[in-house]
Amino acid sequence: MKPRRPRVTAIERSEHQFFGRFKSHEIDIERDSYGANWYIRVRHPDGCYVYDGWWQESRCHSLDDAILEACKGSCLVATPKGGA
Repeated sequence: MKPRRPRVTAIERSEHQFFGRFKSHEIDIERDSYGANWYIRVRHPDGCYVYDGWWQESRCHSLDDAILEACKGSCLVATPKGGA
């Protein structure tokens, strides 16, 4: 079963960058160019980072995939039982 996409509020979005909010957390995603890995930062409302780093082997993934990874990787959405 494919996970549902979270409803993230986009503040800025381009081909290689994203800034938005989800559950009061700031999500900042970027990469240098097509074919590069995504760098993801998710900041808790208190200012601490709950995700800050490269998403390994992500160069073939879309920006929407990176947004989902940011939400899953920072435990803002549940991962379906059995993976995915």
